[in-house]
Amino acid sequence: MKNTFIALFLVLFFGIDAMGQEIYPYRNSEGKFGYKEKSGKIVIPAQYDRAFNFSDGLAVVVIDGMAGYIDSQGALVIAAGFDMAGSFSQGLAGVKMGGKWGFINKSGELVIPCRYDKVWAFSGGQAKVKVAGKYGTIDMTGHYVIPARFEALWFFSENLGRIKLSGKYGFIDKNGEIVIPCQYDEAWAFVDGLARVKMNGRWGYIDTTGKWFDSKKNGTDWVNQQDNMY
Repeated sequence: MKNTFIALFLVLFFGIDAMGQEIYPYRNSEGKFGYKEKSGKIVIPAQYDRAFNFSDGLAVVVIDGMAGYIDSQGALVIAAGFDMAGSFSQGLAGVKMGGKWGFINKSGELVIPCRYDKVWAFSGGQAKVKVAGKYGTIDMTGHYVIPARFEALWFFSENLGRIKLSGKYGFIDKNGEIVIPCQYDEAWAFVDGLARVKMNGRWGYIDTTGKWFDSKKNGTDWVNQQDNMY
């Protein structure tokens, strides 16, 4: 019973065929795409205009210029009715219709309307979106977590997200609140409690409170000191 469950899990969540082998897109001499094992054994014959890797048990394929989804047995489980489509993540996938992006579930139902200029895959229950040239994030119901008001927004590192506003860089928390002001000419993501930044022509480092250090060593010593206090 346990082995049967594991086999079913692999089939459902990864690109695994009935023999337990991972499968990958390939292109034949006529320019059509299908799927085969690493050994070269063809599992799903070449019949698609384009084919992409499996994610969450489904893969995007393009048929007559429209995108849909197949399972690892080659069954078309979501009809090819989208202008563009992305991979599933956390049960939802971005799709483009009428020039805008939204999200569908694994039943092919549009659960978040197509109203965004661009979308990214869900991670940690949020997806980055772009609207009218601004970036924010939404939850899995389509409600904004971080309103689309930033000129740039990067993924979170150490619970802080790098942003750009009015031409300057700063950092927000996961509620979208600016916790380190947008005052830097350049800024990198936080790693081990420090982020490299540039302000007024000088490069340095800041900790997660925005405290400035002229060198990484000074910053690291401070972070370690704070860690040892708690």
